[in-house]
Amino acid sequence: MSTLLVLESPEAAPREGQWFPDPRTPDRLPTLGQAERRVQAIPEEKTDAARPSARARIMVVDDMLDVRQFLSDFLEEEGYAVEAFGTATDALQRLDEFRPGVILLDILLPGLSGLSALEQIRATNPEVGVIMVTGIGDDAIARKTLAQGAFDYIAKPIDLDYLKRSLETFLLV
Repeated sequence: MSTLLVLESPEAAPREGQWFPDPRTPDRLPTLGQAERRVQAIPEEKTDAARPSARARIMVVDDMLDVRQFLSDFLEEEGYAVEAFGTATDALQRLDEFRPGVILLDILLPGLSGLSALEQIRATNPEVGVIMVTGIGDDAIARKTLAQGAFDYIAKPIDLDYLKRSLETFLLV
């Protein structure tokens, strides 16, 4: 269950099943008397908490099935909605419908490379966070991906604690 503090003027009539929070709540809260405060419990299904946030959706793009499955399982256990793809082309075709908040994108992919996919993602969906993932330990490639707009760069084998921190950092921004 979710709880919402609803501020109403004394003349406001209660509306069954509808809640209209005052957008000035944070500014007004310290100055309110007890008579002006009312706490209303709202069932979770009536709030946005029941729907997955766009920022809570993650797309995993890696040509290695075991890596895709491992990352998908880990991220789902962390509470994210996940879709996984073996090619950048397949992921890009699903991008507008799935609307991920973050994409974990392998650099070396068959067909369209992760670097080329990053360029396309930045051109069409600049708000999506892209974390590049690769088995190549090349600082020049890492710098290039960051310069092209990637949020972060993670080397394989993936440090899951680092991945969690990186995701949390991006999703809090």
